[in-house]
Amino acid sequence: MAIVAVYLLHLAWQLFEGREDPNTTMSPVLLWLFIGLFVLAAAGLLVYAWRLWKSAPKEEEERRKKEEENSLK
Repeated sequence: MAIVAVYLLHLAWQLFEGREDPNTTMSPVLLWLFIGLFVLAAAGLLVYAWRLWKSAPKEEEERRKKEEENSLK
């Protein structure tokens, strides 16, 4: 997920760099809308990926405890 977020940031950067291109058919408002959309989506994905990464050891420990509990019965 972090790789996808970095790619979205890259897309936003490419749009930002091309904002002054006279040969574009995209309106400036739409360009800024997509830049903002990509940046927000990337930020959301990074936060989500970080939370998953931080919660993975806790979930693994809970799963082990359940397995040990069930094996003792």
